[in-house]
Amino acid sequence: MELSLRKSAIIAGTGYILIFVLGLITNFSVFEKLIITGDAATTTNNIMEQTTVFRLGLVSWLVVLICDTIIAWALFYLFKPVSRSGSLLVALFRIVYIVVFGAALTNLVSVLHIIGHPVGNTAYMQGQVMLFMDAYTYGFHFGIIFFGVHLFLMGYLMFRSGFMSKWVGILLIIAGVGYLVDSFSNILSPAYTANKTASLFVVAIPAIIAELAFTIWLLMKAGKNKV
Repeated sequence: MELSLRKSAIIAGTGYILIFVLGLITNFSVFEKLIITGDAATTTNNIMEQTTVFRLGLVSWLVVLICDTIIAWALFYLFKPVSRSGSLLVALFRIVYIVVFGAALTNLVSVLHIIGHPVGNTAYMQGQVMLFMDAYTYGFHFGIIFFGVHLFLMGYLMFRSGFMSKWVGILLIIAGVGYLVDSFSNILSPAYTANKTASLFVVAIPAIIAELAFTIWLLMKAGKNKV
């Protein structure tokens, strides 16, 4: 099914709104509250006491990935007039991110299985829970590497298009680089992982500004000045 530029933009923009809302709620209202870095006992107890909330968080992430898949499809048609091969790369890198993050989410299913079918003593169970939670976190950071490249390519295509917003393109490039720096730093440096302030300025603020600007551009202007 072929999509016009305007329909592609509306679909992608609507998808972005959904993942913004679901992502913020899921990350800060569920996982940030339940998962305590380096504290296996508290994390395990939190999940056991709020298993339903944990399950809803998992379902919410799955809905986000469904939205991401639809966005990848819409972005392919949106950037196709700029470069067919470039638009394909933009979509593929987002799809790879979706696959990697989806694989990381299976660790949350394993956590639910451990809590529902405990084996061994309490300390062993808590250790297993944190093992899978750490695997989920690292899987997420691996996925974000591909998402960062996706944003960088998208920003580059916008900048060179001649009919898309160059400023939004620059913001996306900056955000993409921020995601890459943050993800590699989280994987390579435990000290960086513990520094929430660094992550805030390297990726969180640039990403929010860039992706919010991109969403507004998609819904308000994209596709109107080119058939």
